[in-house]
Amino acid sequence: MTVSGIIDVLEHYKSGAKQADDGLDGPQSAALRELWGRLLAHMDATADAPIAVDSSLARSGGLAAAGVSADDAGAVDEWYRANKSHVEDARFQSVQDRLHLDGAREQAVPAAFRPLFGDAADSRRFAHAFWQACMRLRSPDAYLLSFLRAHEWKVDVAFARIVASVVQRVREEVDRLMWAGDLGINHGLMQKGLLVQVGTDQFGHPVVVVHVRLNVARERCDGDIKKFSAYMLEKGALQARATGRAMLVYNFTDFKLENVDTGFSKTIITRIGELYPQTFSGTLLFVNSWLFSGIWKILRGWMEPAIAKRTAIVKDTDALTTFVARDQIIAEMGGDL
Repeated sequence: MTVSGIIDVLEHYKSGAKQADDGLDGPQSAALRELWGRLLAHMDATADAPIAVDSSLARSGGLAAAGVSADDAGAVDEWYRANKSHVEDARFQSVQDRLHLDGAREQAVPAAFRPLFGDAADSRRFAHAFWQACMRLRSPDAYLLSFLRAHEWKVDVAFARIVASVVQRVREEVDRLMWAGDLGINHGLMQKGLLVQVGTDQFGHPVVVVHVRLNVARERCDGDIKKFSAYMLEKGALQARATGRAMLVYNFTDFKLENVDTGFSKTIITRIGELYPQTFSGTLLFVNSWLFSGIWKILRGWMEPAIAKRTAIVKDTDALTTFVARDQIIAEMGGDL
């Protein structure tokens, strides 16, 4: 019935019973206490060893990458004049660039970013980054439990995964990425609506839909999809805070060969496993294309067992209604929304 303590997603939704996250037994409570002890000790041990920001996604392009301060109006305008041809290219253009080119400069240049808790702009302390990661859930316990449940209550594994997750968040500057919001994201990807939150599932969880047909690799630069994925998954996790879960749906309607992008798929799948275990109550693949059969073999190989158990292929709208009511399914997928 279960793999890694996770109920099969189809069985879960057919039962109509919302999966509870409470009611720990004795060994599970002991595992949670032990994990807290390990993490608090790690916070003490790393108090004087901040983690360097060395692969910032927030500063991977535009003004920030050029070292131009958003507070220096003259320098900003000069940079845009010098890089006009670059920022006008749809493959590279960010939402910030689009606003600036349209004359909405006051919207395009936010105040300077300052990390919470007084950390330096180029590094974060593990403890501070850990508490920031906890803030996207309803309680710090929920953050720890998500890793314990995903890894069969093995404290050593959960501890290592949490530490790695927090370090990754620091190195990529997820806090700065979210502070900047839509501004730093590729304008074309945002305008298309490649990944959007729309409707709720059977249990009231927000539904995040990836429109696969809108992803065409030649229409964007390579680095943008990683930045976009990181931003939208964090945003989806924040939107799921109220209910503790979200539903992820890949919409393969009108899927073509030009949409085959294993790099994009791998980025999302691995990122969910590394940073967001248990965040998604299920991953649905809404598929009506013969092209998908070969791709599925590749995708499944990247999934951790707990994620694979929560993944289901649905081939039509009737099958989708097991998970999402028809009035919460968008019209493109045969629903009424």
